[in-house]
Amino acid sequence: MRRARQARAEFLITLWRLTTGDSQLGNECRARCREGFWVVGRIGLTGSVEEAETVADIVEFIDLDEERSAYYQSLLRERIRAKTKRPRAV
Repeated sequence: MRRARQARAEFLITLWRLTTGDSQLGNECRARCREGFWVVGRIGLTGSVEEAETVADIVEFIDLDEERSAYYQSLLRERIRAKTKRPRAV
């Protein structure tokens, strides 16, 4: 299970690096990421806080329409906040 988490984290970091590039490869990667966004979005919405943060960053760069981008970033940021809240001491 640990290897799967590491592989997913490395995948997201690599995808982030590719989608933030200003080259032809970056343009192509952003286009492919938009096509398969449901895979990346699912990882962000079900994975760790770090994965949600990385996916939120990717969403900023892949040129989703403004409404969809805002919607997914809001969901991802809320997930990050919910997972990083500390339980209140009683």
